[in-house]
Amino acid sequence: MQPSSKRVKGIFSVIASPNRLEILRILNTRGPLSYSDLKMMAGFKSKKESGKFAYHLRKLVRVALVSLNRSERKYIVTNLGRLVLNQARQLEEQSMLESGRLYVRTSRQMMEEFNADRILQSLVRESGMPMDLAQRITSEAEQRLHKFQTNYLTGPLIRELVNALLIEQGLEEYRHKLTRLGLPVYDVTQLVDKAGESGQGVGALIETTARAVLSEYLLLARLPKDVADAHLNGDIHIARAGVWGLKPDNIFVDAATLADFSLKGRVLQAPRLKPAEDLDGALSHFANASLLISREAAVEACFEGLAPYLAKYSNGSGEDLRRSLRRTLFEMGVAASRHGDDGFITLVAKNSGEEDERRIVDVLIGAYGDYVEATPNPMIKLVYHDVDGGSKQQLPEGLVNLVAQGVDIAVCRGPRARSYIGLAKNILPAEISSGFSSVHSLSVNLPRLSYESSKDDTYFKAKLAMQLNIAVQALDNRRRMMNESTKKGLLPTLSSNPSIVTMETMPLFVNLIGLDDALAQLAGDKATGSTRNKMVEGIVQTALKVSADRGLKIGETIGVSILEDDSASRFAAIDADRYGKLGSGPTGGKHYSHGAVLSSEDLDDAETVERVSMLSTKLNGGFHASFTPDKGEALAELMAKANKHLSYYRVQPKQSICKNCGAKMIGYVGRCRNCRSMSLIHAPMPEN
Repeated sequence: MQPSSKRVKGIFSVIASPNRLEILRILNTRGPLSYSDLKMMAGFKSKKESGKFAYHLRKLVRVALVSLNRSERKYIVTNLGRLVLNQARQLEEQSMLESGRLYVRTSRQMMEEFNADRILQSLVRESGMPMDLAQRITSEAEQRLHKFQTNYLTGPLIRELVNALLIEQGLEEYRHKLTRLGLPVYDVTQLVDKAGESGQGVGALIETTARAVLSEYLLLARLPKDVADAHLNGDIHIARAGVWGLKPDNIFVDAATLADFSLKGRVLQAPRLKPAEDLDGALSHFANASLLISREAAVEACFEGLAPYLAKYSNGSGEDLRRSLRRTLFEMGVAASRHGDDGFITLVAKNSGEEDERRIVDVLIGAYGDYVEATPNPMIKLVYHDVDGGSKQQLPEGLVNLVAQGVDIAVCRGPRARSYIGLAKNILPAEISSGFSSVHSLSVNLPRLSYESSKDDTYFKAKLAMQLNIAVQALDNRRRMMNESTKKGLLPTLSSNPSIVTMETMPLFVNLIGLDDALAQLAGDKATGSTRNKMVEGIVQTALKVSADRGLKIGETIGVSILEDDSASRFAAIDADRYGKLGSGPTGGKHYSHGAVLSSEDLDDAETVERVSMLSTKLNGGFHASFTPDKGEALAELMAKANKHLSYYRVQPKQSICKNCGAKMIGYVGRCRNCRSMSLIHAPMPEN
């Protein structure tokens, strides 16, 4: 007999013993183990069995299926041992299949003989089905499964068959509860192939797939059916559905409170910092707080009061403070980029008129410029808030220079504070609004209502009131979900720091999408600007009154806003499929309007200024107005003019970002000027 044949025969002889095969499996599953631990796990617990265990282990070592790491005195399975285990598993599975019986490959990666009782238990436990009905469905499913010409069954296949049976017999309510959440294989393959495009690699892939599953879970199991149907039909839109029921959208924080309270929480990986005693400590405390809080925001964590907070600790020169701030922003930017799609951080540079704070605001703007110059797509945003709000108040020179460099910034004037996206902070009383969470990712499709109202303004307002009732019901449901998330410990930072951010009061915001497109339907092309403005005012008053009345009934503060939202393109696409392009709105049907995209010439038009000012003033939830200046446009003049007329606006310069080398270029270009790559991001997205 050949030596190799002898070795193979020896291996087969060794693994013929169930005890030795079990020892191999234990080492393969648990990793390296000491003699005593392995003996105990293999079931040789008494002293009388010690000799038997030593005999089996010696056999395994002799044929090189197991080896001893002498330095650690632990036994490990060898590569040959793993190969033998794999072959044994395949032989076992094939023998099962050859037997003619039905077997199931389980989610635990094991083969088990099919047991119809598992279907019965699932129907009763998961869907709450009565026992007699569950037995009937189980019997029918078993008969059909035995007719399958397949090597083995899988859990998803059995569930699909049972769900099909439930549909056939009109039992859809039970099917919803049994539906398996997940993505098709093709979709996952596409996500894997495109994972690197976002620049976040595998983290973005995991984030996207997880949100897809949670979106299905929200629509199938968490929302009332009429709310879920309204979303699927395109009457309303639930943005960021993957986290909609888990965490709030915006979180407002007064950074000055960090001087008096240390951040608590059950995030054990985060440092426990006490209130600061010097500038370095203050910046560390702020960076720690901002990162932890932003992780629990779906959209934005907005920090006011940074200037007075730093004024308590900053005694050095402006350049010293700028270096410290720059270092902190760089560290925060890197850490924030690791959080995937968690909320970005907004810093509010608030000019209250105090000399010390004004100096710090100027330094903050300079340090922020250093940060964005080095960061292609920053996760930290800037809002300049002029509390005095005088139209003659000059903007800081550094702010205009930022825009000239292609930086996207927001400006608000007067006592009403705004976040970067334009959400109004002052919807709550001053004593509450120092730190709170809010939810606003729900939009109403106004062009749909205008189309179905046949240009009847009164009918349009009646339909708007009905749709707002559904929207407020959805937001109220979401408010309860936030309470559940807090109680279950899913928001450890927010739930543990009521002195910094309260979760007891949470305003709800309904977003209106497509006002300009709806107006084009209702008023027609011949209506004058003043007529359109009166119609807009009537629509806003209706929305505010209905929302306030509903808020009183449920005991919540309801705001109405017009903010940027991904529903603008979704609504337009759904309506185009259903009705054809709606109206002659400003975007020609590519997407609906969401806020006001203005030019310098628009600010010279009295009726446009009147409409935008009215919306910005009357919408208690916030209004988004933006400018996209062309290269070479006189920015100082544009921003001075905007400052004269608007209480909030964003300046979004056209720029191109190279995905390959990270270079930023002013304006829209087709090829990177640095590395010649054509893989570019254009911001804001150009109209095609």
